[in-house]
Amino acid sequence: MIKLSRGFDIKLLGKAEHTFLPAKQPTFFALKPTDVIGTGPIPKLVVEAGSRVKAGEPLFYDKLMPRVQFCSPVSGVVTEIRRAAKRAIAEVVIEADADIQFHDFGKLDPSSVSREAAVERLLESGAWLLLRQRPFNVAANPDETPRDIFVSCFDTAPLAPDASVTMAGKEAAFQAGLNVLAKLTSGSVHLGLGPDAPAVFKNAKGVKSTSFSGPHPAGNVGVQIHHVAPIGKGEVVWTIKPQDVAIIGTLFTEGRFDTERTVAVTGSELKTTGYFKTRIGASVSSVISGNLKHDNVRIVSGNPLVGSIVGNDGFLGLYDDQITVLEEGNKPEFMGWLLPSYARPSL
Repeated sequence: MIKLSRGFDIKLLGKAEHTFLPAKQPTFFALKPTDVIGTGPIPKLVVEAGSRVKAGEPLFYDKLMPRVQFCSPVSGVVTEIRRAAKRAIAEVVIEADADIQFHDFGKLDPSSVSREAAVERLLESGAWLLLRQRPFNVAANPDETPRDIFVSCFDTAPLAPDASVTMAGKEAAFQAGLNVLAKLTSGSVHLGLGPDAPAVFKNAKGVKSTSFSGPHPAGNVGVQIHHVAPIGKGEVVWTIKPQDVAIIGTLFTEGRFDTERTVAVTGSELKTTGYFKTRIGASVSSVISGNLKHDNVRIVSGNPLVGSIVGNDGFLGLYDDQITVLEEGNKPEFMGWLLPSYARPSL
């Protein structure tokens, strides 16, 4: 157990209740090149508006690393390619089928697959982008072998989802994913466990587990790397989130790139909070429609500290498992932090 004393837990209202919301499944999904740090603003498109794709088929790839593909999280029709300033690609939008059709990659045994075969399967399916490389938190380089791979199994950010809910029913897929990750590194797969870690993490095999306690950022994977095995000069490590480990496990055991995620819908400006099962890149509007207390809100994909503002017409980020709805905060505060009061953060 590593006990951290420095940090701060920001206490916000609106934590997700342990229930699933009755929202309908989103019709539109999108992938955004900007979700991946270090990629170019104008990737190479392999589809156009009107193209039909299956889940796991490529949409575009980065010109600097052409082997790393962004693949569709759903099956359907590409309806729009949205561009930003200087014609940079902002989003590739897909209208999803009612019944998702998956590209069949074929099954591979996670315990016996070679490293080369595992890398190729992750690259061709688009699951490679779920891995990120430290330092700099960029997309993992398939030409490098990481010293270790780290998985933070708890989150101390404000209103963060509960892993006992998000990982329920994914025990077998999570273990299969860990077996695949073990093939990719020359060192170990490390799990960072919270004080009340669910059995899916405690019972994991073939890993090195370290327990952490303390305020935020104890759940930050970078903090865990620092305390367990700091990165030395010339070394790289990879990181991945627990639900994404399960996605990789399903890819190998079932042969399909199934990006289903349990997302926490949180924030004080929602009438009802809870959890929702959807897929990577889901439309935010369909999840929160009819659930807002008022219109003067800020909608964030991710947590309030490091999430991205997406707005009503935005989409869930590639790595996010949380949607947060906060008061916009554009009301003036008399005297701001100078106001005589108890110790508290400013608005």
